[in-house]
Amino acid sequence: VAHGGFATGGAVSALEDGLELNKQWLTDTGMAKLESLYHQQNYVLQTPEQGALLVYWWLVANNEHEKAMELLGEIYPYFNSLRFYPSFLHSAPDTDGVFLLPVSHLGNSLCCIISNRETSKLQTRYYQQARRIT
Repeated sequence: VAHGGFATGGAVSALEDGLELNKQWLTDTGMAKLESLYHQQNYVLQTPEQGALLVYWWLVANNEHEKAMELLGEIYPYFNSLRFYPSFLHSAPDTDGVFLLPVSHLGNSLCCIISNRETSKLQTRYYQQARRIT
């Protein structure tokens, strides 16, 4: 579910000089930062459009130059008013949003989910038994 931002037609953030802030990500230095963020998964997308320049970098990196230019053509008119780059992630992501984790972390997460479900089933069973006794 998209909340706010470009995808829903609302403005996301007040940018003092949004054009320059967005354009800096198109430089060699900016593209290198996007690559680093992508590979280290050290970013958070607070609104859908904040992933646009990350997608642009990915398209360029994968020789999809025509699609990259098409994307840039669509978002460039909004460079002065919307933020198209991700935020740096300085701590573990919260669980209220969508985030990416390496597959290696999946096993531990699934074990916790399964454990919590089993605990919940057990608590429900004990509660139902206790209600029958009283």
